[in-house]
Amino acid sequence: MRTANFFNVERHRWLLGLGLALAMASTAQAETRWVRGSFGQMPPRALVGGHEANGQTLFICRGPYKGGVHPGKIRSGFNGCNIGYGGREVTVNPYDVLIEVGR
Repeated sequence: MRTANFFNVERHRWLLGLGLALAMASTAQAETRWVRGSFGQMPPRALVGGHEANGQTLFICRGPYKGGVHPGKIRSGFNGCNIGYGGREVTVNPYDVLIEVGR
């Protein structure tokens, strides 16, 4: 019997980083907020969520898709927030980017 691999650690390493970044921000008492963006716009002070295999920094975003709001990743060169949905990456616009405020 063949089973489906619903969570491939290598492919979704950025999502693990997202959880870690949110936990670290919470632990460090960082104040965060969501800032609207579209078509690849990146606000200053965006929170890092992980890195691509080639070392490019990924930032935390979220975007609406099919009736829900989904966590995702954004980096320089993306045209929107890339979310995982139905086993593939979907680019959504507009989106929100998580930033750190104050300190």
